[in-house]
Amino acid sequence: MEEALRWDPPVQRTGRFALEPLELAGKPVAKGQLVVTLIGAANRDPEVYDRPDTFDVMRDGGPGHLAFSSGIHYCLGQSLARLEAAVALRVLAERMPGLARDGAVQRRNATTIRGPLRLPVTAGPAPARAGTAGRPP
Repeated sequence: MEEALRWDPPVQRTGRFALEPLELAGKPVAKGQLVVTLIGAANRDPEVYDRPDTFDVMRDGGPGHLAFSSGIHYCLGQSLARLEAAVALRVLAERMPGLARDGAVQRRNATTIRGPLRLPVTAGPAPARAGTAGRPP
């Protein structure tokens, strides 16, 4: 789940207003000026992540991703989101072990919040359960 959030976070960008004048990456930022942060790009920074454009569920170590932001803006709902995802993926794996993609993914046409609009799947054959041969499901 953490690699999926790093590789393709649902929120790709957000904005903040500068509370005081500052310099950011060599550029002046005035108090009150909008600064857009590209979370998706930060999670793919080659100076931070080894093979940043590779989706690797076995990725270990390295810094945390910014899918839930950080600091005082860290998402209050992140614990619930992680729990929901863990439960949903576990239940899907248990109940539909043959689940597989069955066609092209249609993605949301948006630049701020991402995700699939359409994700066709097939359940595959139902696994045989011990002691249920010959009985209807």
